[in-house]
Amino acid sequence: MQEKSFSENPEHNSEQPGNTVSLKLSEKALIESEEEYKTLVENLSVGVYRNTGGPHGQFIQANTAIVKIFGYDSVEEFMKVSVSDLYMRSEDRKSFIEEVKQKGFVKGKELQLKKKDGTPMWGSCTATIKYDENGNIRWIDGIIEDISDRKKTEDMLQHTNEILSNILSASPIGIGLIENDLISWANHEMIKMFGFRDKENYTKKSIKIIYASESEYERVACIINDKIRKGGDIVDVEASFRRSDGTTFTGHFKLSSPDPLNVSKKAIFTIHDISWRIKSEKEKMQKEKLQGVLEMAGAICHEMNQPIQTISTYLEILLSENKEKTGLHDKIEKITSQIERLKMITKKLSGITRYETLDYPSGIKIIDIHKSSRAE
Repeated sequence: MQEKSFSENPEHNSEQPGNTVSLKLSEKALIESEEEYKTLVENLSVGVYRNTGGPHGQFIQANTAIVKIFGYDSVEEFMKVSVSDLYMRSEDRKSFIEEVKQKGFVKGKELQLKKKDGTPMWGSCTATIKYDENGNIRWIDGIIEDISDRKKTEDMLQHTNEILSNILSASPIGIGLIENDLISWANHEMIKMFGFRDKENYTKKSIKIIYASESEYERVACIINDKIRKGGDIVDVEASFRRSDGTTFTGHFKLSSPDPLNVSKKAIFTIHDISWRIKSEKEKMQKEKLQGVLEMAGAICHEMNQPIQTISTYLEILLSENKEKTGLHDKIEKITSQIERLKMITKKLSGITRYETLDYPSGIKIIDIHKSSRAE
């Protein structure tokens, strides 16, 4: 059957008055619709285009925005450019076409492109493909947006995050992140501090695992809640923690949350192992106590030596005058042995070099002069 043109169709014969009016109205509406579409496309801030397929590609249509995006002077100049010439790497054009052919469309595809003067840029492209009746690519319609500033910001943010991550990782203080009362991240020092072998040892585990006991966890939780209730945004407390091997240590725990009313949802915490400080303070206290003992022992020895020496001298005289074994002689010998014991005690007191104690009735502790002294 021979095809007919639109004007030759009896149902649309322009000689029929009614059809002529209807046709003109339709044409007018179509023209107005096209004009509205063109106006809309031209006023968009994103580039709108239609181009052919293939490794190089030629533009069929383009709006003013895409011309400005790529730095060309006019639509006419831009239309003469091969699509592949806008890519930083021509092979990216080929992979882009293959992806569109495979999926039928792409959405938000990030491409490395270049402007007329060669300036690199990043574009975000959304495109669909149209085939003809023979299955060949008829054209590709697309929208492209210059995202160079966004990519630059993302790169800067990534760089900043890397620097921050390196700082946190290199920190001599353990740093961790809590999300929904679970440990989600920890830096190298925290991992080393608790002896974790890998992430599975602590990630997605309750924060309770780092405390020395359940009661210690509850004690710290009460302190945190109390301080936050009083308006504190950063909470710090000394607590007892447990390493993965079961050993315990004292640490300075500090916590801060963006949501003080729901700390367990998200919070950052730090732990500083202060065992060395506790040990140092204990040693300092021992030295201070030892110094006090030495001063007192020195005073006692000084005050006792002369009376002991005097008593010892008179006892020797008495023994020489009472050589016979009598009751008095035995008593003098007993006194002499006790004087020797006193001499030994003063000798040990003067030889004290460390602070050692022993339990005494009534729950008190006294100096163990035998363990504390270097004198035999």
